Amino acid sequence: MALGVLRAYWSQRVASRMLREAIAWATGAGIKRLELTVHTVNARAVALYQRHGFEIEGTRRSSLRVDGVYTDEYLMSLLTDI
Repeated sequence: MALGVLRAYWSQRVASRMLREAIAWATGAGIKRLELTVHTVNARAVALYQRHGFEIEGTRRSSLRVDGVYTDEYLMSLLTDI
């Protein structure tokens, strides 16, 4: 599953609502573990995920090439209450 919010809708809690729904759906479907990756420089997204209970498990070094520059990603996870 991929989630994204257009810049015009940032700071309107759209991402938080989408993430809450995704977590609720996963929990209801019996999914114990959710994982995601996020650019390490994307502080807004990292903070969002942490507010919803995700924890950083590690760093994938030089995992993406964006505009010709290699960048790192965090691997984050959330264990549901199942």
